Amino acid sequence: MGKNIYILDGYNLVHRIPRWREQLDISLERGREALLTYCRQWMQARGDVWLFYVVFDGDSDVMASQSSAGAGIRVVYSRTGETADDRILDIVHEFGDKYRYVVVSDDNYVSRNAKGLSAAVMSVDEFATVLSKKSTIGGSKKRGSSGVDSNSDDKLSAQDEKSITESLMREWNV
Repeated sequence: MGKNIYILDGYNLVHRIPRWREQLDISLERGREALLTYCRQWMQARGDVWLFYVVFDGDSDVMASQSSAGAGIRVVYSRTGETADDRILDIVHEFGDKYRYVVVSDDNYVSRNAKGLSAAVMSVDEFATVLSKKSTIGGSKKRGSSGVDSNSDDKLSAQDEKSITESLMREWNV
């Protein structure tokens, strides 16, 4: 199976995940950077993402200089007069069937329309659950050069297994 392009509803994630929301108390930029740092960690730890698009509401004329956050991560601000929701859908529509997309958002408008464009949809909670696994990112366990835990005795809880399975089934349209 090929790698995915994840399109993240940036402020939707930052406002709903506590560790990133806490950064908003310091500054909006810190909240955005917390999410981007996590995306960079994902890119380093996993091989299932080709590209992250992180879409924020904003003025594209003002924010244009911040269009890249590193290899494999593109920061996109909505165009003047456009919402991030519409920008997310434009990205999926623009590239069509050439790529496999996973849209991460709790916004019903975004989710429903992304599905209509044949993109897989993942909720913010599902995204946070997958990323919070010690075996995925940021864990303290020793890893081999492949990024897989070297301790094969570690098991996922039944709830975690179910959540991951359901996410993958939705992503694969099974």
